Amino acid sequence: MNVRVLVTGATGFLGAWVTRAFIQAGHRVRILVRATSPREALKALPLEEAEGDVLERSAIARALKDVDAVVHCAGLVALRARDREALFRVNVDGSRHVLEAARARRLRVLFTSTVGTVGSTAEPVARDERAWADARVGGSAYVESKRAGEQVALALAAEGADVVVLNPGNALGPGDARLTGTRFVSHYLQGTLRFYLHGGMSFCDVRDVAAAYVSALERGRSGERYLLAGVNLSYGQLFSELWRLTGLHRPWPLPWPAALGMALTSEMASAFFEHPLEDLNLSVVGAGQRFTFADVGKAVRELGYRVRDFRATLTDTLVDHLSRGPPRTMTPRLRALLARHASS
Repeated sequence: MNVRVLVTGATGFLGAWVTRAFIQAGHRVRILVRATSPREALKALPLEEAEGDVLERSAIARALKDVDAVVHCAGLVALRARDREALFRVNVDGSRHVLEAARARRLRVLFTSTVGTVGSTAEPVARDERAWADARVGGSAYVESKRAGEQVALALAAEGADVVVLNPGNALGPGDARLTGTRFVSHYLQGTLRFYLHGGMSFCDVRDVAAAYVSALERGRSGERYLLAGVNLSYGQLFSELWRLTGLHRPWPLPWPAALGMALTSEMASAFFEHPLEDLNLSVVGAGQRFTFADVGKAVRELGYRVRDFRATLTDTLVDHLSRGPPRTMTPRLRALLARHASS
């Protein structure tokens, strides 16, 4: 089944890999892209461009002309409290515009949410698609906006729209130029990340996720959610693996009182002025103390989703970051890692 698909958010980390995956599978791709968005990740790819934004209904209507399906990857990722309004505008209102326009044309939509919408737990327990985040626990405005957008998608599906919801975990891999999911790798290499919180996250390889999108176009069931994550690690395990691969410093667990004090200080400062540590706030620190672990059995069974070896994913992520500039310290392990990559 070769079709023409419209991809929103194609210039982002996930969107670019999804675009490549659809083209490699033989599909024709059109992207909805803003005039100011960088195109480096899409160089030399055979695709069409439709200029516009998901907040512009007229641009969406033009972009949907003669397409067979929509892959909605566009979204805003932000952790600062001051970005709440923008998050809901893009992740809820923008999503609604795309979903409603696609429903009017009876098009299938692959809708991008996040594993965060299934919620977190105090202990490391993997949750599946039946779970939802508990609003009483609290969470970042980002997760709240993604949950609201996902609920719009599922409500339309319940009314008969053809919508498949895909929930990626924290995506790693090469090509994250904007540091959407791999920012912690950059901070670790530069020596600025020295501590971690008690909780954990479900990670994924962006290339495995992109392959699952192609499969979901044909095999995904409308009105269903699919978790695309599966590497469930505490932050302590994650940084131990980074240390083993790089030979750099070992981050230390950050005691809860210290984390809470830093978050409170950051939030109080944010009330008066914008500062570079606003991501360190109460909702983010609170989430970092909990576990967002995923059971991906449904995606494996129904979409053929596969989870590659995490060390290979993390190695490719490190090599990609190192290709952009040297770390603060070059260790023998890093030299060996780069040498193995160059010879492969």
